Amino acid sequence: GSVMMTGTHYAEFQITGGPSIGIVRPMPSLETGAFGNYCFFIGLPRSGITEFYPTFLAQRSDDWGDGSIHACEYLSGDGTMKWTNWGSTTVEGKRWEGMKF
Repeated sequence: GSVMMTGTHYAEFQITGGPSIGIVRPMPSLETGAFGNYCFFIGLPRSGITEFYPTFLAQRSDDWGDGSIHACEYLSGDGTMKWTNWGSTTVEGKRWEGMKF
């Protein structure tokens, strides 16, 4: 498979309904079954619950480089995005240049 390391990356989607689309750092040894159906990489919607962040950060590898954004999400319902460093910073409802909704 291909791995995105640096630079700007693009994807196009034809969206119906109001799904959220997210990207997260690679964590090949993460035991996903331990989270059941409730694994949110950027807290739980409207609650801010971040209990899994330490588990995600424990998966850090040299492949992550020096970047500080570990997960991001686009919310197709209102066109905003959010991101987190799984530490002290989570940005929600961010408007961005070129945003369409």
